[in-house]
Amino acid sequence: MRILLGHSQYHDCTVGGEAAVVKEEAELLRSHGHEVRLFEKSNSQMLSQGKGPVNLVRIATRLYHSPESEAEIGAVMDEFRPDLLHVHNYMFALTPSVFLAAKARGVATALTLHNYRLLCPAGQFLRNGKVCEWCLQGGGYWKPIFSRCYPGGSLIKTLAAVELHRKTRADNRLADRVDAYIALTEFARGKYVGAGIPADQVHVKSIFLADPLAGKELLQAGQGAIFVGRLTAEKGVDVLLQAWRDIDYPLTIVGDGPDRARLEAMASPPVSFAGQMTKQEVLEHLQRSAFLVFPSLWYEGFPATLLEAMACGKAVVATDLGARAEVLGEESGLLCTAGSAQSLATAIKRLAADPHLRARLGANGRQRFLANFTPEPNYKSLLKIYTAAISHAQSAALATGGAQVR
Repeated sequence: MRILLGHSQYHDCTVGGEAAVVKEEAELLRSHGHEVRLFEKSNSQMLSQGKGPVNLVRIATRLYHSPESEAEIGAVMDEFRPDLLHVHNYMFALTPSVFLAAKARGVATALTLHNYRLLCPAGQFLRNGKVCEWCLQGGGYWKPIFSRCYPGGSLIKTLAAVELHRKTRADNRLADRVDAYIALTEFARGKYVGAGIPADQVHVKSIFLADPLAGKELLQAGQGAIFVGRLTAEKGVDVLLQAWRDIDYPLTIVGDGPDRARLEAMASPPVSFAGQMTKQEVLEHLQRSAFLVFPSLWYEGFPATLLEAMACGKAVVATDLGARAEVLGEESGLLCTAGSAQSLATAIKRLAADPHLRARLGANGRQRFLANFTPEPNYKSLLKIYTAAISHAQSAALATGGAQVR
């Protein structure tokens, strides 16, 4: 099978959760004999012509449909002749117009739903540090503009996200262009189906991870707790540090972000900041730690950190939002109330004081990881979804006599 992967980088960086998934899925497909090509653009390219009003107007008129992206990916399709276009992120550089190029050539399409952007302009269902499903109710596009709930609070980015969201949601304008949607969890699938996306087109496929302990011994013992993530408000590190004021147990915070200086000023021993690490370094630190803390305040897509902790046989303390319970199962970690420093502290103290509980939860998590989240079962799921997308595209073409909807 020939697969064309499409992805908009948020910045001029090739790291981060979505970028890692694109790379890993490409390698997984190639390892099974498929031909894979990546069509990738950076949102920073959109600003390469300057930040003046003329360029901003040009960008604004191309949020939903970019003739450049449609022509560029069309030329790639004409040369590569893919069986399927799989898009991971089209905001903002690719735009949904890449699906038009595919449909004009009879190419099946799939879209991975890494976040909730089709339902929420900000993509997070988060406002003022709490879960918000305001926009899921439909209409009311003034709501996110009024609250500036786009990450970072930028009015320009909020306006851009709202406009793209409005055009995408209007009459479900992606319905005739996307043959298969890929949700990362059953929780996310429920949100999308509940919002009106046809249930038979929304499939569930998690992320995956190669076993980091293959050929190694499981280290059930460990020293201290560990947090891994970007240092931004929605990750709940403020609440974590509040909880730690009454905890005499080492905590290592791994990651970087705009809130780092402020958070370091809040913290005191035994809390330490280790900065940004590579994926391999994170896995090594997880193996040496006693358990992971995950205090996130939003639903999240599929948190890779939880998967990494489970793979390393480490227990988890996580907030009770989104798909956390679905990912961890019943016996891999402890859940606490999101945003509550007291609830978080109670769960942390329980794990810190009970090595036998940590070992049991960690062992259960590793078995769950090996059974569900390694590359091979993930590949089978992905191939099944691709087959369904191609079948849907063929049926749609027969039903419309080959006509395409713009």
